[in-house]
Amino acid sequence: TDQSQVQRELSVGNLDEVRKSLLVNAVGRFPLVLLYTVMGIFVGAVFIMPESLTHIGSVLNMSKSSITEILKSDPDRMMPMFILSYLPHGIIGFIFVAIMAALMSSLDSGINSLSAVTMKDFYQKYIKPEASDRHYLWASKIITLIWGTFCVVAAILFTQIGESTRHITKSVNGASIKTGIIIGALSNIFLWKFTDISWMWWNLSGFVMTLIVTILITLISNTALGFPKIDIAIYIKDDTARLNWKVIYVLIVMYFFLIIAIAHLIEI
Repeated sequence: TDQSQVQRELSVGNLDEVRKSLLVNAVGRFPLVLLYTVMGIFVGAVFIMPESLTHIGSVLNMSKSSITEILKSDPDRMMPMFILSYLPHGIIGFIFVAIMAALMSSLDSGINSLSAVTMKDFYQKYIKPEASDRHYLWASKIITLIWGTFCVVAAILFTQIGESTRHITKSVNGASIKTGIIIGALSNIFLWKFTDISWMWWNLSGFVMTLIVTILITLISNTALGFPKIDIAIYIKDDTARLNWKVIYVLIVMYFFLIIAIAHLIEI
């Protein structure tokens, strides 16, 4: 359900390393989230002071009323306004470079995956099956450019709208996978438009809905319609674990309840 998380898991060599990767995420995610939410509170405290709005308005050449209206419609503008108004130019440059580097590291792999799938499964298969390697190289660059442009345009539009091996094998068919993904996406759109459920649950809800619909349609179509099956296999090198993972799992559960306790104390 999370592209960046899957990339970490696929880059390790064995099952023990996969567990370590997930452990780092489980332990480190909460203090990281806590850090930037506290930072947001501090920045918010600055913006509620009238003299701060005057200073920000003078730096950005905006009136206090216009700043207030912008923040009402888009509170995320608070952080860049703070950075531009209170930090020296050299630090602003470093922050901009860091943000761009983080965006590039997150987005380039997704765009590359889209390009590779389009190239291999469509262009090379149906449009130019016998072309040279040089031709495929230039075509892949053009396809990457097209997908990159599409992602930028889509992002702007959504901003305007609102954001030895062991293996496990499951037999499914193409129609059920496509239908499951569509229904999963539509279910998340329904949650976005008609419920107050936090967006942080959408990964889980979309995944569960996709999984349920895919399995149900697969069972129906395989028995009634006889669709061809596609075997999807996940191969993981299973080395002997060097850590006592049962104890670690217990500690993670205890850590989970500690997070809940800390969140409750913060709310009080």
